Amino acid sequence: MTPMIMKTMRKKMKNNPQHSKLNPESNKREYKLDKLK
Repeated sequence: MTPMIMKTMRKKMKNNPQHSKLNPESNKREYKLDKLK
């Protein structure tokens, strides 16, 4: 996966909570990053 695709995927996940549930691993990572902010 290229960095650009990763960025768009993250945007899609934030816009679509159901999508992030399908991918718990990345969801956990995103959650940790959000908490660090």
